[in-house]
Amino acid sequence: MPDSDAWLIPGSRREAALERIYAAGSDVLRERGPKTFSLEEVARRAGCSRATVYRFVGNKRSLVDTLVGLAATTVVEQVRTQTRGMQGKQLVIESILAGVQAIRSDRTLAEFVKSPPAFDDTYFTHSEMLNRLAASLMDLGEEPDLGAEWLIRVVLSMITWPVDDPTTERELIERYVGAAF
Repeated sequence: MPDSDAWLIPGSRREAALERIYAAGSDVLRERGPKTFSLEEVARRAGCSRATVYRFVGNKRSLVDTLVGLAATTVVEQVRTQTRGMQGKQLVIESILAGVQAIRSDRTLAEFVKSPPAFDDTYFTHSEMLNRLAASLMDLGEEPDLGAEWLIRVVLSMITWPVDDPTTERELIERYVGAAF
């Protein structure tokens, strides 16, 4: 019988398994952070074996990358909605401020940023996926990869060392980041 005709699970079994694994993985990442994230715990919560997790998502790094990518894609969509119609300096400033707020509000990303994964100290700045998402938010000129890396560093610094006052945070971005545009 074809996978899509399974009577117990609507849709494909692969999609259902991935959905359960991603949901369990997100919960574990939020609760434990990336340093103590374990595929064993993901498998237990998803109701499958560790071998099934490996078969569907690969290793720990692959699953963490996917979970961060899913959460980051949601943040990018929120930022795009908030900055629709903006251009130039205003787009950059508002994208950074909206991105910082959206990441702080997303429990998976907020936990991930507070405690980067043990497998790579340069995870944020060298992630092709994160650079691509950052570059997609705005026109970064002739060197989109370098511009995206810079934007990621600005956002991470605002999250890692937050300013207590939103007005001061905005002023910092407008005065020092906006000046580059």
